[in-house]
Amino acid sequence: KSVKKKKGKEDDDFPSAAADEQDPEEGFSIGAVMPKLAETARDDKVSRFLESRLSRDDVDAEEKRNIVAGLIAVTPDLSTLAVGGRVVQRMLEVGTAEQKK
Repeated sequence: KSVKKKKGKEDDDFPSAAADEQDPEEGFSIGAVMPKLAETARDDKVSRFLESRLSRDDVDAEEKRNIVAGLIAVTPDLSTLAVGGRVVQRMLEVGTAEQKK
């Protein structure tokens, strides 16, 4: 007999593992991520979401600057993680001259 696990509330917080093959933005919204940006940026799925937002042409420059500003304090930690390093690279591509200092 197979036992089916009931989906709980905690399962709704982040996309399922199957989301790895899907759009990295599926299941996230910038409004939900921004208030906890520094805390959640270390999560692989959140980092992929942020990398996607920073690299998309249809995301406005102000949103990108806000993401960079929110991540500046955790940049040293992010740079030690594989996916976090890609976020830092995108930050350098889109950040203002002042943010890059």
